Amino acid sequence: MIFWLFFLTKCEKLLLPNLSDEPIFPYFYLLITPVLEHLSRFMHKIKAKILIVTLLFLMGLAPPTCVLADNHGTNHPDESSLLNEKTIIIKKTYTHDSREQSREDFEVDLCLGSFTELAGPENMVSYMWSTGEPFRFITVNPTVTTNYWVDYETPGGDTFRDNFTVYVHPLPVFEHSEDTVVSFPGMQVTLWISGGYSWDWSNGDSDSLIHVFPETTTSYSCVVSTPEGCSLTQDFHVVVRNINIPVETVCDGDPLTLTGPEGMNWYLWNTNETTQSITFYPDNPSVYWVEYETPGLDVLRDSTFVNISYPPEYTHSPSEVIIGLGQNTTLWVSGGESYLWSDNSTDSSLVVTATSSSQIFWVEIRNADGCVATHEFTVNSKFFVLDDETICEGDSVTLTAPADMQSYEWSTGSIEQSITVKPTSTTLYWCEIVTPNLLFERDSALITVLPKPEIIDSSPANVSITPGEEVSLWIHANPGNNYLWNTGSTDTLITVAPTISTAYWVDFSSDGSCERRQEYFVSVTYPSEAMFSYDSVCAGAITTLINRSETMDTIVNVSWDLNSDGNFDDAEGDTVTYVFPGADLYLVGMRLTLKSGNLDLAFNSVPVGDTPNMEFVFQDNCFGATTSFLDKSTVFVGNLEYRIWNYGDGSIDTTHFAGSSTHYYSTGGDFSTQLTTITDLGCRDSITNTVSIVNPPWFMMLDENGNEVANGDTTALADGDTLVLTVDNVASYDSIVWNGNTTADIFYVTEIGSYSAEAFRSGCFTTQDFYVVSGTGPPNPGIDGIMSLFTPNGDGVNDYWTVNDDDIVFPIKVNIYNRYGNLVYSDNSYSNDWDGQFKGNPLPQSTYYYVIEDQAGNIVKGPITIIR
Repeated sequence: MIFWLFFLTKCEKLLLPNLSDEPIFPYFYLLITPVLEHLSRFMHKIKAKILIVTLLFLMGLAPPTCVLADNHGTNHPDESSLLNEKTIIIKKTYTHDSREQSREDFEVDLCLGSFTELAGPENMVSYMWSTGEPFRFITVNPTVTTNYWVDYETPGGDTFRDNFTVYVHPLPVFEHSEDTVVSFPGMQVTLWISGGYSWDWSNGDSDSLIHVFPETTTSYSCVVSTPEGCSLTQDFHVVVRNINIPVETVCDGDPLTLTGPEGMNWYLWNTNETTQSITFYPDNPSVYWVEYETPGLDVLRDSTFVNISYPPEYTHSPSEVIIGLGQNTTLWVSGGESYLWSDNSTDSSLVVTATSSSQIFWVEIRNADGCVATHEFTVNSKFFVLDDETICEGDSVTLTAPADMQSYEWSTGSIEQSITVKPTSTTLYWCEIVTPNLLFERDSALITVLPKPEIIDSSPANVSITPGEEVSLWIHANPGNNYLWNTGSTDTLITVAPTISTAYWVDFSSDGSCERRQEYFVSVTYPSEAMFSYDSVCAGAITTLINRSETMDTIVNVSWDLNSDGNFDDAEGDTVTYVFPGADLYLVGMRLTLKSGNLDLAFNSVPVGDTPNMEFVFQDNCFGATTSFLDKSTVFVGNLEYRIWNYGDGSIDTTHFAGSSTHYYSTGGDFSTQLTTITDLGCRDSITNTVSIVNPPWFMMLDENGNEVANGDTTALADGDTLVLTVDNVASYDSIVWNGNTTADIFYVTEIGSYSAEAFRSGCFTTQDFYVVSGTGPPNPGIDGIMSLFTPNGDGVNDYWTVNDDDIVFPIKVNIYNRYGNLVYSDNSYSNDWDGQFKGNPLPQSTYYYVIEDQAGNIVKGPITIIR
């Protein structure tokens, strides 16, 4: 019986559940508990547990099965153990159904005791694993990290090998509190795990130690994991007994006094003490009893359950605070049922004022059982205090010293009262001040810079789509972040299909870190072309601009930039009229605001023309010559496109688009010649100049005898004689030129030949030719069969210019030019019939130049003189 009671004591936490349905057991338990405790301590001392169990078994009194634990808290259950299997088998399957290359290396992570399936590529002819198995799939459960390989033959007859590395990670190793605990309703029970990386309790807690207060028998479990994710499950069983005995609650660490009834003959406590009262320090919840003998010699027992209440766990504001002298700060605690501060206040917080350099305040935090935890606060004061700050990367912070000081000196070099800093890393700043009464004081502030999450990759920030098109916006940041899009999504990717251009953003951060925002803009582009028309005007006129845009979007607003300042605020509407300040090319912009949120722009250089600056010149104003006109007008904006010449003699030329023109005046005199010029923008102006057509001077040649030598006359010169010629009234002419090179007043002829005299006045001249022959008879005007002069005066002699050169192959092409290079005659098949006229008018007497091109391609050039 003694052995039975001993074993009952040591296994009570497993035995009690088995007997909980017996109505007599609670009373029996209270009766035998003191005896069991004494026996337990005694048997423990003699190290006889194993012997007792053996004897009990031989006596047929084997107790219920008890689960023992080794020195590390690791359970060793037998088949009837109340504990669950602790190893969680994790099966990982590797799937290899397709490949793009012929050889690959693979890695698999596995927890110790778990299985994984390895697979070779599908549809191979044969497989052979390093384990000796000839299958595509094999299942392995290595106990250490192991390399495997599979050789396989492809349908084409090639052989390849794939390598597999299976990394085996250990299971967690830990100790724990008792698996099974006996408690009473609502009593605090502490369960704990020592070891592991993370703890997941069945009641939702995640600490390694938890307090529970079950009202009924409850089972708890904790999944203990390693950093690699390998885990074991530890089970706990709290047996709650409803025994109607007195309960004494004592605060942890406090003494407790239990007293038996007065006037008894003797007392025996389960602590072996024999006094009426005992005082002790309970270290765990337990039942205490006292046996006593009454004066009537009855032996009775009283029992008390002693529960231990622990001081409350609480949180509090910083234990040490530095504030400015005279400033206030709030001290607070939470987690208790009641509070008592050093000033006897009973709120959970206390507002204190810094009145000296250092002050100490304390608070007692009590739980419902009156157990007390005490916390102490120290409040230090300075003349001024710079508060530490925590900011996010890229943010700035302003530090401010007290006002009205004699001087300030910051660690940044500033001498102002405040500084604004933007540190890129955690930095300590200090400020030294001199007070108005010349006291020196210094304080510092630590500015902690928290990094923002790092963006590894992201979809483009600006995307253009067409209406109805979807686009995915995504972000790839460093692990552990929480995401919140302005759409409400918390994923790393959203798919949107806006109908108008829309801005999106995502804010992301990890717990307790700084937040970063990534912005996106999705531009919805409708097929459109912005354009506008404008009319061409001259300075001072109204320009009309009209929107001619084509778009499938809806135009919400049309705005204009008319002054080229880049702001579309000068006019609104589809049609705009505007007077530009002067002639110029104006860059005009039109902006369309579309319903989709897009903007479309069009720009044109709008010309405003100016009036031409008129000027023209002329030459060859001698009567009988063709007068040439040259337009020298200019224009700043536009081009001179069209000209009207009014020559003043009744003739108007409207066909000249070029800047030059010619006109033949049939009479001499002064003519008011007008030029009107029109630009391509329609701007016009006119100018009138007087063109004087000067009649050629008439003169008379005289021989030495005063006889007239008429134009075309032939004079006979005897051999050895000299012909002396002069011009009458020679002083009335600007100059007299003999034979093209002599300007003397008297010209001497000593040889036969052709001669000429030219009289110049006012830029015009008259030429008279004469011939000197030997003896009597006309001179021979021809040179090499081509006439060098002819006299188209209608006298029937030399009236036509003839070409009779045997070396020239007819038909011939003839062009005749005056001395200014102007073409005065042209014929592509010349027949010796030119009579010296140009456009029906006789050309003036002068020297001209011919160019002959014959049938053989020969070119012949020379002078020809017309004598009238």
